[in-house]
Amino acid sequence: MHLVQVSTRPDVNDAHADGVLTDLREAGLSGVTRVEFVKCYLFSDDVDPDQVDRIARRLLVDGVAENYTIDGDAPVESGAGKPVLVLRKPGVMDPVALSLSEGISHMGITPPRIRIGRLYLVEGDVDADALSESCRRVVANETIEEISFEGEFPRSFPEPAPYVFSRVEVPLENLTDDELLVLSKKNVLSLNLVEMKTVQGFYRDLGRSPTDVELETIAQTWSEHCKHKTLAGIVNFRGERIVNLLKETIFKVTQEIDRPDCLSVFVDNAGVIRFDDERAICMKVETHNHPSAIEP
Repeated sequence: MHLVQVSTRPDVNDAHADGVLTDLREAGLSGVTRVEFVKCYLFSDDVDPDQVDRIARRLLVDGVAENYTIDGDAPVESGAGKPVLVLRKPGVMDPVALSLSEGISHMGITPPRIRIGRLYLVEGDVDADALSESCRRVVANETIEEISFEGEFPRSFPEPAPYVFSRVEVPLENLTDDELLVLSKKNVLSLNLVEMKTVQGFYRDLGRSPTDVELETIAQTWSEHCKHKTLAGIVNFRGERIVNLLKETIFKVTQEIDRPDCLSVFVDNAGVIRFDDERAICMKVETHNHPSAIEP
């Protein structure tokens, strides 16, 4: 593997590191005096060192404000801080890695496997257990990330275990209301009692139990993330029945106002607004993507 480490030059302020320093102090680590932040890029050896250097200079490093090393053991401009390494877990989407892979392709280089991490070097009088507890709250999201305090980078890419098919059925037919709620919570389905009873009735009519995959598919499709149950839900407000909260409020008012500078609204998850006679601004906001970045 090849390792590229990128850090801010000593004479340039690192706002991200300063923010983490503040967050760690607020989390109880009053002894922290400084945090150094290092961006880490792991590449498989499908690319040679010269190609890695080209990729680093073209795509990874701000030549004015940052330094970098390739395949070095120590991070750039490293102090004596305690290392905290954060990496995406295997099987989790990494949009930065996907964009980087695309950029490498445009350079005429066959993209290698890529894994991206964040290294924090925490300086000061800090207890190891307190550092671990605070960092798990401040710098990592353990739903989608793994965190290490050993100071060593992985030497290989994680490989999934061989897949062996096993059909697993989840018996629902005779479960009580309380048992349905326990099942929803245990399997992190996030379905309420009405929804669980609907699923139970559906499979009771089919005369069989759902498989674990079917049940998870229903839970994902019926989730707030996919269905927008609140935003597009039925609401009774002051005696008025609103069938779709979004469409009958923000959406409806925007259409009624019909401003000429709003060129495109509520189409394809983005809005296009006129800037002048020749240019427009396109803005996109994802309503809730964190931490649900786990691939199916």
